[in-house]
Amino acid sequence: MPINFYLAKGQREQSMLGQHAQVYTIIRWHEETLRFVIIQLQARLYGIELASYAKSISEQLKQLIPSFSQLINWCNKIDPRAVGSRVLVGQIDPNTNKLMFQSSDSQIVWLIRQEKFYKMLVSQKGISGELLPGDQLIVGDQKLIDGLDNKILPYKPIQNQLENILFGYHQDNKLLIISSPSKQRLSLDKLKKIFLSIKTEKPKPNNTTPIQMLFLKKPNIKYQGKREVTLAIAGLFLIALIISVSFGINKRRQLIQTQKEQQLIADITYRLEQAKSLQELNPTRSKTLLSEASLALNEYVSDNKLPSITLNNLKNEVASAYELVSGLIIVSQAPLFYDPNLLKDGFMPQQLSISDDELVLLDTQNKIAGSIDLQSKSAQIVAGSSQIQADSRLTTIPAWMFLLSGNKLAIIDKNIQKQIKSFTLTSTTVSDMVGYGNNLYILDVPAGQVLRFRGIKDSLAKAEDFFNEKQDLSGAVSLAIDGSIWILYSNGSVEKYTSGLRDGLYTDFNLDKPIQKADTFFTNENQNNIYILDKQQGRIVAISKQGEFKTEYTWENLKNCDGFVVSEKIGKILVLKDGKIWGINLK
Repeated sequence: MPINFYLAKGQREQSMLGQHAQVYTIIRWHEETLRFVIIQLQARLYGIELASYAKSISEQLKQLIPSFSQLINWCNKIDPRAVGSRVLVGQIDPNTNKLMFQSSDSQIVWLIRQEKFYKMLVSQKGISGELLPGDQLIVGDQKLIDGLDNKILPYKPIQNQLENILFGYHQDNKLLIISSPSKQRLSLDKLKKIFLSIKTEKPKPNNTTPIQMLFLKKPNIKYQGKREVTLAIAGLFLIALIISVSFGINKRRQLIQTQKEQQLIADITYRLEQAKSLQELNPTRSKTLLSEASLALNEYVSDNKLPSITLNNLKNEVASAYELVSGLIIVSQAPLFYDPNLLKDGFMPQQLSISDDELVLLDTQNKIAGSIDLQSKSAQIVAGSSQIQADSRLTTIPAWMFLLSGNKLAIIDKNIQKQIKSFTLTSTTVSDMVGYGNNLYILDVPAGQVLRFRGIKDSLAKAEDFFNEKQDLSGAVSLAIDGSIWILYSNGSVEKYTSGLRDGLYTDFNLDKPIQKADTFFTNENQNNIYILDKQQGRIVAISKQGEFKTEYTWENLKNCDGFVVSEKIGKILVLKDGKIWGINLK
């Protein structure tokens, strides 16, 4: 992780150096902690002795290299205060998050990067920039730097040894060498006078010059007029070049994008025309072509946030064609067909049934039952609290309404709005019930039987078994009658019985998404199709009475509706949801 380093001029503390002291600074860096420690040591005390005959500072540095490891070990074991040393710099300020190092008045700064030696410009305010891994920043006074120059180049940090060094051979001359970054961590006392700013973003690739990578504050240097003009012209040329290159790159991208879009439009148009021509001859192949076209369009649109108007129109055309050939009708919002509150305030039905052109609604909470004419939408109350219980169940025929509460079955005359008969069902489990003609049919799954109660005058005759023998009805969930008996199973399969014998079993309707769990279904003598409610997938699937797929109506609100019926005469699927009747148009 690179760091921002700021070196500011300031007055050093006069007490930091003894008359014969030599100064070393050990700099350790960690991802979580950055500390600077300045320690006063007497070199001779720790076995570091400079040869007096050394001709240059660089040679003296080379002599110190073998002792770095010894110095590190000592710093990790010995408290500097035990030998009279003094810590001069401080902890990171959590408020400002900045770094400052106080040093002598006169300074020269050099940067060693990738084995090259660069002299930095220092303004009156100091120097700032970014240190990259492996960099070394050298700070010293003029007298000391004069002895170094390019002779410092042979110096290279030793792996796993002291990576950051401050070396001074006189109390008025100091040399600071900063290498970045070390993964070692050094535990320190409470520090002061140091502030840190750490950049968390990843460093950019090192593909520019060190001068560009190390941003320097503009020094307070007066340039001659000609040089200023030359630099200004060069800057203008550079800006023009950058603009020109950027413009060319952008035009190239636009050209590639246009070519891709044109190719896509041609491909989608071809698939669409082929699909339309095969719609009647081979609907399966037609649907495959449209699916591929839709997938290609969606992938392109997801990668390009602003597709053209042509692509948007093409996408709508593909969706319409797929809807037509696949029989998939997506309902975004079904219109309201009837609000039962118009009949009575607070009327919130949870059940519905249909007979001819009359819809019957049941509200077991408020104990209200009402009927609605599907053509005129005229409505009336047909039963109240004296006939309706909290567990009542509803079905209807043209003249009567049947209410089953517990095991008590009541017959309500819709014309006079009165109960005309009631009796108790014994030894019967009512899995479902439906009215047909003047009769009542009850599905008894445990008994493996359908019971038929024939209508006679103002009552029902004794129950008759529809099947000659017990059937295996395991998994049956719903019953419908159109002259034949239709039974729906939870796996979506449908059985047809005529005159007590099974003459139809439909288990596969060639759906793209098979029915996993069927809830209920509807058909009668006035409907040409069978309609299966699949709440789990939010759809009603229309199947012909020969077991062929016709249409699929998808609406999100079907997932938690209370029920539905169909009137092909008025061309609507009537869905009960939230106490209201919603109408989905049949297609």
